[in-house]
Amino acid sequence: MADVLDLNVSDLTDDAHFVADLGMDSLKALEVMVALEKKYEIKITEDEVRDMTNFGDVRELVAAKIA
Repeated sequence: MADVLDLNVSDLTDDAHFVADLGMDSLKALEVMVALEKKYEIKITEDEVRDMTNFGDVRELVAAKIA
């Protein structure tokens, strides 16, 4: 995730807001989605991507999909 977002790992906290704190745009969100789908062999919809605002949301979504 840090590589995709071009950030330090220490910046990636559960509460860091993707847009406000990390400067994520729609292209980066798409890259994150693709990376998650490949790593965890899951499918994420565009609506689910829009609903993810921080890493806590990502963790919950991935956990639900692989369960």
